[in-house]
Amino acid sequence: MNKWRNELFGENQIEFWIIGIKEGGDYKYYDLGDRFQFLFFNTPQKAILKFVKSFLKRKYLIIHGGNYNLWLPLFCLPSFVLRKIKWICWGSQINRGNSDMKSLIYYNVRKRVFRNLSQINFLISSEIKSFKQNGYFNKSLIFNPYFYSGYDIFLKYEINAEIKSAEPFKKIIVGNSGHAVNNHHEAISLISEYTQNVQVVLPVSYGHKNYIDTLKIKATELLGDRVEFIENFLPMKDLVDKFYQTDALVMYADVQSGLYAIYAFLFLEKPVFLKKCSRLDLFFRELNIKCYYLDNLSNEFVPDINLLKKNREIILSLLNSRQSFLCWQTFFNT
Repeated sequence: MNKWRNELFGENQIEFWIIGIKEGGDYKYYDLGDRFQFLFFNTPQKAILKFVKSFLKRKYLIIHGGNYNLWLPLFCLPSFVLRKIKWICWGSQINRGNSDMKSLIYYNVRKRVFRNLSQINFLISSEIKSFKQNGYFNKSLIFNPYFYSGYDIFLKYEINAEIKSAEPFKKIIVGNSGHAVNNHHEAISLISEYTQNVQVVLPVSYGHKNYIDTLKIKATELLGDRVEFIENFLPMKDLVDKFYQTDALVMYADVQSGLYAIYAFLFLEKPVFLKKCSRLDLFFRELNIKCYYLDNLSNEFVPDINLLKKNREIILSLLNSRQSFLCWQTFFNT
């Protein structure tokens, strides 16, 4: 892993800026070597202020994620500062929003910021089209597939789609967090309609508290004792164990979300259910990966074994390609 990091980042000194978590949190357990350092900020404004103060010393700032509290202070920066910033796109941030005044202001704030950024990277290619359709512009839009070097964590698991597919579905995971982007309410309503015996696992270890509280009530009403909530963060090993012990994944977001979980299930030759015509659905269709829709789901659902194996081959080719690595290396070093 150290060799991979050194090759990817070159000789640059790397700082990971974590916003919204107090120093001494879980990130203290990561030992990435002398050239990698974690800094913690309570608010986006404090991080942006530090970047501006040390602007001349820094090669660039890469942002992953974003919300109103981040885009507004960036909007106030001059263009020459924004041109030192790259963004790894979060799909929900490129929606136009509603027609009310607040949404229109927020939309125009993002338009100005996005236009002046050095580069925008998309983890799924279908969102480049959505970005343009929603009236945004940037001169450097690139697609680099999600690159993860740690698939050796899956190698200990016996991947045998023939055995698994011969058994009835027992358990499915829905979503990856307690955020509304997962469209939980719509998904669990359909699951309760199409199945009577399937156990449903809802990861809600982070997200919006009010949304999570409402979701728990709704899920319990619809599914009764068939629902299980994951309320604490799981170490990576335990998370992958949970994936392996589960029969399928439902990722019902309209935008890019939960890519690690999706790729993990495809790697483990397990079926993935997506929302029809979502950006995720369009992306995986472009790759010729077979995903399913919830109207395919029933107590007797049996996926096509050969398609599950083909899905895994495509994912391995996409994520482990040298070309993908070189794209990210260029992104981090230019």
